[in-house]
Amino acid sequence: LTYGTGIGGAVVRDRRVYRGAAHSAGEFGHMLTHAGGRPCACGNRGCYEAYASARALALRVREATGLEMDGREIFRAFRMNDGRIVPIVAEWMDEIVYGLVNLVHIFNPSCVIIGGGVMSQTFIVDQIGAKLDEMIMPNYRCVRVQAAELGNRAGMFGAYVNALQFVD
Repeated sequence: LTYGTGIGGAVVRDRRVYRGAAHSAGEFGHMLTHAGGRPCACGNRGCYEAYASARALALRVREATGLEMDGREIFRAFRMNDGRIVPIVAEWMDEIVYGLVNLVHIFNPSCVIIGGGVMSQTFIVDQIGAKLDEMIMPNYRCVRVQAAELGNRAGMFGAYVNALQFVD
């Protein structure tokens, strides 16, 4: 999954991306995690990305503090232990975990790879992994949570690999 303006995702099995009947599988950002909750860009309310995307984090910071901050600024303040920012980031990480709990219980994966600009910070990935381990059922605890090795460039490489399928 990638956490940025929205939440993107894919299911990979046997080194192949599962595409689904309409070739649109992996829209994890639009699974409902809060029925009737915050409005989402897709037109629904309560979608995962309305709570767990980087955009949702920036919105929460603005609502709570009045400050317009991007992800870098938010995590700089978080690392400096800013009392206004720390609890907001902690709640945001909980929101990420809530969605991952559902996905782990549905797919029972061996690994969950998380990426996006804000996920380049190791401590976030580690904390999400630890919280996830606490919340999933014991027989699912074999799942590893790791940062995307390609960082914020993964989407670009994915598009390239996908395009290669159409080249002779």
